[in-house]
Amino acid sequence: MKRKKNETEVEVPVTPMLDMAFQLLTFFILTYNPAPPENQFSMSLMPVSTKSQATGVSTSQTPTIAVDVETIPITLRAGADGGLGEIILGDEPIGGSNPLATFRARLKQEFLGEESPFDQATITVDRRLLYAGLIDVIDILVAEKITKISFDELRE
Repeated sequence: MKRKKNETEVEVPVTPMLDMAFQLLTFFILTYNPAPPENQFSMSLMPVSTKSQATGVSTSQTPTIAVDVETIPITLRAGADGGLGEIILGDEPIGGSNPLATFRARLKQEFLGEESPFDQATITVDRRLLYAGLIDVIDILVAEKITKISFDELRE
């Protein structure tokens, strides 16, 4: 058997490929920008013994907790399109062209202040209400430093 004398071996350069791999890795690590976290708020969702200022009657949701706090009752009703149709703060319906702004103003005026006895809010929600309407009301409460919020479903 005769061998060809011109036969050459092909050599693949590995070093430039490793350099390119490390450059790509560095590029992706340095330019990675994770999505910002969603808005988060801390709430204390413990059921407590509540006392309504309007009636003065205590109602206990859980008999093992004996703390009396003043509760702001809020009822949210859905409109025809599922959006926020009506807000009832205490026993008084809030209407107008911008019910959220009116809700914030009335909340500050009547329920919150320097001598405010209110420690928490109970939101009764219409099951047809879109989630965004509830979150708008929660945002207002959290901005006003009310973080003890309990929820209930509106029964027709």
